Amino acid sequence: MMVAVEGGENDAQWQLLRELNCPVLQGYHLVKLLPTQVVTDWIKTFIPAHIG
Repeated sequence: MMVAVEGGENDAQWQLLRELNCPVLQGYHLVKLLPTQVVTDWIKTFIPAHIG
């Protein structure tokens, strides 16, 4: 089972999670909140280019 960890808010938390071998990290430290239109535009570009 793959687990995604949510809540990496700063460098110390990210370092600890990496040391614990967490394969998938998510949090404000990685990507700040984005407006809906920015995310929508990114998805429209990313999916065709990377998934087909």
